[in-house]
Amino acid sequence: MFNIEKLTLISTDEQTFTYEFNEGLNYIKGKNSSGKTEFYKFLDFMFGSSYDLSECPWYHGTLKKGIMKFTYNNLTYRITRTMKTSVNYFSYFDEEDKEPISLSEYRDRLEAVFAIDKDNLRRLHDFADENITYRTFTVFSFLGEIRQGNLIDFFDKCSDLKYSIKMTSILNFIFNRNTEKLFKLKKELEKLKKDISGLESISVKNNLNRQKINMNLPKLNLNIVYNGNNKEEISNKIFEMKNMINSKNPIESQPISELEVIYNNIDDQIKIYDYRKAEMKTIQHENENRKVLLNNLHGIIAEREDFNYLIEPLISLVDELKNSITFNKYVISDETVKKLRQQRDKVKEEILRSNNKYIRFQLDEKAKVIAIIEDCIASDIEEFDNDELDSMKKRANELRNDIKNLSNADDEKKIKKISDFITSLYKSAIGVSDIIEQDFKDETFNIKYFKRGNSLKTMNIKKGRDHNGKEINIDAIQPTGSLARHTLIQLSGYLAFLELLIREEKYPIIPILVLDHISKPFDIDNPGAIGKIIENAYKIIKKKNLQIFIFDDEFYEKLGIIPDHYEELVEKNKSGFNPFFHQ
Repeated sequence: MFNIEKLTLISTDEQTFTYEFNEGLNYIKGKNSSGKTEFYKFLDFMFGSSYDLSECPWYHGTLKKGIMKFTYNNLTYRITRTMKTSVNYFSYFDEEDKEPISLSEYRDRLEAVFAIDKDNLRRLHDFADENITYRTFTVFSFLGEIRQGNLIDFFDKCSDLKYSIKMTSILNFIFNRNTEKLFKLKKELEKLKKDISGLESISVKNNLNRQKINMNLPKLNLNIVYNGNNKEEISNKIFEMKNMINSKNPIESQPISELEVIYNNIDDQIKIYDYRKAEMKTIQHENENRKVLLNNLHGIIAEREDFNYLIEPLISLVDELKNSITFNKYVISDETVKKLRQQRDKVKEEILRSNNKYIRFQLDEKAKVIAIIEDCIASDIEEFDNDELDSMKKRANELRNDIKNLSNADDEKKIKKISDFITSLYKSAIGVSDIIEQDFKDETFNIKYFKRGNSLKTMNIKKGRDHNGKEINIDAIQPTGSLARHTLIQLSGYLAFLELLIREEKYPIIPILVLDHISKPFDIDNPGAIGKIIENAYKIIKKKNLQIFIFDDEFYEKLGIIPDHYEELVEKNKSGFNPFFHQ
């Protein structure tokens, strides 16, 4: 049950004027410039549209706020909107208004009222992958003057981008035969996407950690690269570095200049010993040569005594050289040289360590670098199986393809049913419209709804032949008719969709239809079809379930309407919709 009972306007000087309405069809008559279209927009405004009243001369300086009382599913509400977007009120009718609320919160509360099936609304959000609310569904409730007679994308608000971009998702959801399966697949895909994202974030985190580690290792003079598999090696190097920093070796307290003097002295000693050792080897080699010479000379004397007078002086000379040279002072201990080299290396290491400590980095900075590396190593996660990630991505792509295919799988029976209902509503006015009577002279005439393009097309059946030459029936699109004809078809389409949405009780729909100047395209003979179509729609929908507002400049009798409530906008001391505005 839905019924807007009252709309109260309050002026800036606290005057009030109340419009009262009834369940069913409410007819508001007004001449041109009396505010019919403004009234039409104001109803949408009260239900949360972004229409800025402050920019409209109809309200500027006269209207303070509007208060609407409506009942839905046996609960009565009072909603209030002011000229300020941030000042709105929402309450049950028997409660006092509390603190003002923003337009966003105002809409949230209306959403809670009209979204009967919360689970289905969540499914709709998941299905569409975007935020679809009761405001989106007002596309089914308002037919303005400008787009009357449009049969392509035939809902009036589809001319507004914020509605048109969501219509495909809404229509796919309404007419899809696989919603439950799609819901399960989307849940699986959502979980899979989270798992993939988790693994990929691990990979990214690992790479960032490794980059940070490898950026800091050179600061410790460690010539090594961390690759994720050598944690132990890096940790050992860091441990050694920490021990080096924390050690209290006496040499460590010496200035670098003193350490360099010690190093140079030791190095000079080693060089001297190295030189002497090389010299000793040369002398030893010469001594060996002398021995060979002496042996050769003695051999000659033994063979030729007559050469004795020549060789004896040479032998005496060689013996003198042998006796005059001692090798003891040139004997160098290898152990001594080894110890000197060890001492030199130790001093060199201390110089390097001191240089790092006192020149390149201060101790606290080096400790900070070590802490960064240790923290990165500790947080580095073991590599995951790339094959597993590839398999998950492959499954995600399969799910996306399945979802895409299932999303476009229409329930053709449901589409045919709504097409048949549109045709029957249109046909119900055959006795009061020569336009409709002319159409149904062809018994095969029908109106077909096409989800693609959200369009209504008039069809008839013609005979044709298939590729085998067999005679078959072919649906043929009829030529375009008058604007009045299109408007009646469009009205039938609106009513058929509202019947479907209200009957299924799954959608956040405001059960209202608001028509602005719908008689405009009609000549004197056909406007009565409007009332007849609405009358027959009410036989199915019932007045308690759908409230209709018609704003027009014709008397309701001309439209074949018997209203449940009638209102004239222009009265004595009242020039139009806003009673506080005087032209």
